[in-house]
Amino acid sequence: MLEERRETLGATIDELQERLENLESQYEELPFTDERIRVIVDEIAELRKMFSALETIDETADYSAKRALIEILNLRATLRITNEER
Repeated sequence: MLEERRETLGATIDELQERLENLESQYEELPFTDERIRVIVDEIAELRKMFSALETIDETADYSAKRALIEILNLRATLRITNEER
């Protein structure tokens, strides 16, 4: 179970790193305007929240850290139970 969680967290970190690199390359081509600076600051703040939540979950594995990550990523799930699964 821990290995699966480690793999999931590793994949999430890789995706965030790729997202960061893509954003950096996009913004290198544009001039710095006030709006661009605000967008960059907002994006960095969101990435910082995600990295912080991932780090907290990795260190403590507590419910509040997991819940914070779910809220940051805006994850939703629906559970369905059928007669065969009971």
